[in-house]
Amino acid sequence: MFTGIIEETGNVLAFREEAESWRLEIGAAKALHDLELGDSIAVNGCCLTAVASDAEKVCFDLLAESRRLTTFQDIDAGALVNLERAARFNGKMGGHFVTGHIDGIGIIEVLAAREDWISPLWLVTHVDLHRTAKVQAFVKHLKAYAEGMETA
Repeated sequence: MFTGIIEETGNVLAFREEAESWRLEIGAAKALHDLELGDSIAVNGCCLTAVASDAEKVCFDLLAESRRLTTFQDIDAGALVNLERAARFNGKMGGHFVTGHIDGIGIIEVLAAREDWISPLWLVTHVDLHRTAKVQAFVKHLKAYAEGMETA
């Protein structure tokens, strides 16, 4: 379980196909604190299991299906990724509960408003997503875009 609060931005050092999986190596600092093999870290919101680490990086193995169903299919060395360690239930909790289990990649399509719509903008997200600051900022941007379409 995660809180949805990003702790740091990591740097993809390598992402390569190996015999049975894809090896993802990420340079990090804060996410490595107290990290043990087998711990979960959300990488761009996707729960991954640490399979190796040292003082400067953490490694994950992804199956082809995980790569196909996530934005990892477009990630390469040099990319920046959001990192969050798993929630700890030994103190104050911020954010909200997020599983980090990914079902697929969403597609957003902006359509011109129709007269029979009550609102010029409809956005469907998972309940966990619509509460986040990034999604709220994106919705604000989409609303402004949709208002511009109305006046055009």
